[in-house]
Amino acid sequence: MSEVPPKMFCFRCDYPLDRLPTNCCPECGLEFDIEDPESFRVRLTDPVIVQRVRNFMEAHFLAEVLAREGILSETSQPLPGFSGVTAGSIRVAPEDADLARAILQKTEMPRLEEGVGEAWRCPNCGEEVDGHFDVCWQCQGERDQGTEGPGD
Repeated sequence: MSEVPPKMFCFRCDYPLDRLPTNCCPECGLEFDIEDPESFRVRLTDPVIVQRVRNFMEAHFLAEVLAREGILSETSQPLPGFSGVTAGSIRVAPEDADLARAILQKTEMPRLEEGVGEAWRCPNCGEEVDGHFDVCWQCQGERDQGTEGPGD
């Protein structure tokens, strides 16, 4: 008989928390509550990808949608700043995959207000900044209300 892989892991150090005699991680000392799934990280056994995501916010929004339907999921996010890196994903247990796909297919992502999502060029340093930010990440310069998009 093969041993069942651990599913509960410490948020701080990733130590397996299953079957411990106390509610304290022996590796780093972080306390957890076995009755509170938000106090530790859960990993699924042999999860399958049910949807690709573009960013951290989308991943966590969709994971919350699935959680409200009683489906446990894992997320991975794309690495910021690296071009060509594949998108992140939402993964679920194989037995939940069909239902999860159906739920996610009819789920609409919240949209940003019209015009807010357009990238802009910083008037101070010329850096291109994503449209949902009002401050440049490079120089902390503020968006000029008259600033056009990045190509202008």
